[in-house]
Amino acid sequence: GAGETPQTGGLQPLPGPGSVTIGGFGGKAAPTRVWTGKTVRYEATVVPAGVGGVTWTSSNPKVASVGPDGTVKGLTEGRVVITATAGAGISATRALTVMTKVAKVASPVKRATMTKGTALRIPAVAYTDAGTKARLTWKSSNPKVAKVATTGKVTALRPGWANITATSLSGKRVSMLIRVAPAARPADGLKAVAVEVGQTTWIKAAVTPAAATVTAAPEFTSSKPSVGTVDKAGRVTAKKSGTTVVTVRYAGKTARVTVRVP
Repeated sequence: GAGETPQTGGLQPLPGPGSVTIGGFGGKAAPTRVWTGKTVRYEATVVPAGVGGVTWTSSNPKVASVGPDGTVKGLTEGRVVITATAGAGISATRALTVMTKVAKVASPVKRATMTKGTALRIPAVAYTDAGTKARLTWKSSNPKVAKVATTGKVTALRPGWANITATSLSGKRVSMLIRVAPAARPADGLKAVAVEVGQTTWIKAAVTPAAATVTAAPEFTSSKPSVGTVDKAGRVTAKKSGTTVVTVRYAGKTARVTVRVP
């Protein structure tokens, strides 16, 4: 009714001799999202009415443009802030997300086991209706166990479990379950280890007593390199499902570690 203040979704007008509030055109709720190639329209209310005209600006015109009547067009995926400024220098803002329609978000990785201190980049992709790729945001349910970067790179921090979720701006998502296992123990105490396909772990050789003099480096060999390879530093890489035995020869002694690839 007359004299009522337009609803602004929690946006508070700036204090001073006048104020600006932003709503949707025609008294509708202010839009917070728009598809690329589509438009939405805002409407500014200036109090008192004689303060001056309204100028509209976009924080990133490459993501969304705004016209003199408050019409915003989504150009590319991202987030922008739309500002309405009255002649007296008072203003108000609205945050807007520009989205691309996504058919699905997919990843070949459904679950993985990592060891503390290792990293893994998850190859998730958001496919649009046109077959192109869209932007993803990443989140870990337990960042103290495994953190994830904006690129999808997961870093294992301590033993435990975490769900890593990749989400498109339009809300489509996919999740991966990450188990972080303790770092491998020295070979003289390690009997078996499980490693997911494509993952790596380390087998360390130790000498007892620690003060013993050793001139040669340890030698590592894999009984089935097609299942898992091992380099001269003791890094094991899982190639395919199966079982291999890594033999460590060091200081005249031999130790064997069974590597299972599920």
